[in-house]
Amino acid sequence: MKIKKKMKMNFYANRIFWAIILLLSAALIILDAVGTGLGFLDGIPVIKIILGVLLLAMAVREGICLDYAGVIFSLTFLFLLFERNIARWCGIESGELINNWLALLAALLVVIALKLLTGGFRITACGGKEDGVDKKSFGHYVKYIDCTSFTREEVESNMGYCEIIFQNVDNYLSGGTLVVENNLGAMEIRVPASWHVDASIENSLGSVVLPREDTPDGKVLHIVGENNLGSLSVKTV
Repeated sequence: MKIKKKMKMNFYANRIFWAIILLLSAALIILDAVGTGLGFLDGIPVIKIILGVLLLAMAVREGICLDYAGVIFSLTFLFLLFERNIARWCGIESGELINNWLALLAALLVVIALKLLTGGFRITACGGKEDGVDKKSFGHYVKYIDCTSFTREEVESNMGYCEIIFQNVDNYLSGGTLVVENNLGAMEIRVPASWHVDASIENSLGSVVLPREDTPDGKVLHIVGENNLGSLSVKTV
């Protein structure tokens, strides 16, 4: 009950947060379309501004979750998005302040340094395991779950493509729970066709696709969680 209550609170908080961001983006589009003079745009395309708002929102959200990697990389991509504009404001005609790869390398080093200073360390630049939750921000991530000892797993993906694959399925005893959270990305869960999927996923401005045909008498897999502005699909294999 506590887990479901917490998930429900997180779901509504996320929904309100992203609703505000989307309303702000819609307002920018409308104001630009009617020709309202927006001084802060300074000739920057509205789509670019909206992408910047989304990246800044992701940085704020990851900061609330104390995810240093998410914050640093969101801000880095935000800088790269507006690098030419920043260079012009600084009077640099070339429009390039730093090589993109060097900027990403610097971000990676900052993330590693922060993790070392705070007593934590992740193997990847923007993914890992925190409080029992496998988290990944950006990029392609494959999560393998060993059914030999599987009873519960939690996976979170932010602005990336995440695949969840079950291994040693013959050893699965049934009744396991997979808790997922997908934000602004794509998540694909591959489930054996002989299993019965019991899914309860809160969907906010995204798409959720579940298997059309199921095996009611098969081993049960519970999938709970939330999908925010992303695509989540459960496929039978």
